[in-house]
Amino acid sequence: DLSGMTLQFLRNDTLSGLDSLTNLYMSECDINGKIEPGAFKGMPSLIELDLSESKLTTLKADMFSALANLTKLSLASSFVNSIEPYAFRGLDGLKELNLRRVRINTLRNNSFFGLQSLTKLGLDYALRLSMIEIPHAFNRLPQLAHLDMSYSTGLTRLAPDTFSSLANLTKLSLQRMHLDESKLQPNGTFRGLVRLQALLLSGNFLRSLRPDTFGGGLRSLVLLKLDS
Repeated sequence: DLSGMTLQFLRNDTLSGLDSLTNLYMSECDINGKIEPGAFKGMPSLIELDLSESKLTTLKADMFSALANLTKLSLASSFVNSIEPYAFRGLDGLKELNLRRVRINTLRNNSFFGLQSLTKLGLDYALRLSMIEIPHAFNRLPQLAHLDMSYSTGLTRLAPDTFSSLANLTKLSLQRMHLDESKLQPNGTFRGLVRLQALLLSGNFLRSLRPDTFGGGLRSLVLLKLDS
């Protein structure tokens, strides 16, 4: 457990030789965003990595590529303000990614490339998030079942096909995002979500809805929350 330690940077040999390590906790570490390529090599058994509340600012391409067996990664409440394309490449077994309260402005195309086993993604309270690049910000997430973007109030609109690549999504939480009718695109925002069972829109500013607001294939939907 390295939580709370002041680390000037992580060199590519800092954590080498930890072949049997399964859990690494580095929350609240003052690493100033300086992580050398290959810093996480030498930990083939690692299944959980906690970098929450750290001062890491940028997730660079292939930063975690050596952690093929990782199943849980938390960067919640960290200083992360940029996710480069292919930042998560190599994390083939990752199931859960927590980006709650990160400081990113834009979800770029291929931000989540390589997360082919991911089932849960938390992007709630990403208050500075204002743009989702279409159509590939959420591509290559074939197993994603739960996406939470609640309280991410900076988005001005949810464009057509924002979620269209998430064919296996079963739960989508967009609560208290300051959404009104103009931010939802008829027959477009929810297009492709053929397995979605729960759509949570509580606490938004949806006063009147057009008949085709939820068009686009929500044939599996059993729960729709629109309460204030």
